[in-house]
Amino acid sequence: METSEVIFSIEWYVKSKNLALKNALAIRCPMSLDTQEEHRQYYSQYLSSVLSITELLCDKATPLRNEFRDKLYSELGGEHIDGSKYYDYLRELRNSVVHRGMNLTASVHIVNDFPLILAPTPVSNRNGNQVHEAPEKYFLSIIEHVETVVPALVIKHIEDSGWHSIFICNEQAQEESKRKVEQSEAMPDWVKQEALRVIPDIDMLDMQKQRMKSALENIRTTVALPKIA
Repeated sequence: METSEVIFSIEWYVKSKNLALKNALAIRCPMSLDTQEEHRQYYSQYLSSVLSITELLCDKATPLRNEFRDKLYSELGGEHIDGSKYYDYLRELRNSVVHRGMNLTASVHIVNDFPLILAPTPVSNRNGNQVHEAPEKYFLSIIEHVETVVPALVIKHIEDSGWHSIFICNEQAQEESKRKVEQSEAMPDWVKQEALRVIPDIDMLDMQKQRMKSALENIRTTVALPKIA
């Protein structure tokens, strides 16, 4: 993947995790059966989306993967747990939820009317030969830590790498746009003709810069977490 594609993929996952988390946090007790399913779906989607961000940046096809992984482990770690073990728990929990149907919201404590999810523990891999203990009692505490670490770390990694400043020249961008228009099967011929006519007048470099600025602003966006007594 090109670095811009990596950034725009991260942007999508951030929007997905934030929407899921916002919806999950809005649910209160008592819950109907339908609401219980939504509760499970939203928290599962959050976990899947936030791990999609980190797994993308740790993927062997992504530049500077080792540097990001080392930073991630360092930031996730703390006085009582190694960062790599913290991440192993998150990844295996995601695998259990997404690939093996674990109900992430099966156990909760009710604080006022807020359903406070107990972090599943232990979680193991498919073969059962790797077991990971939850680093926190409540899943909301894990979310709070992850949301403190990941968004800021991702932005810093992008900026330190210079990915946000890599653009193709105006002429090349215009040629690429023309090619996509010509090859489009969805656009009527008259629309193609009009698009090809105006493309040379468009400042493609400025469009790229504005698109990147918007992506970084979205990646920085987080959801306010409730303070539970």
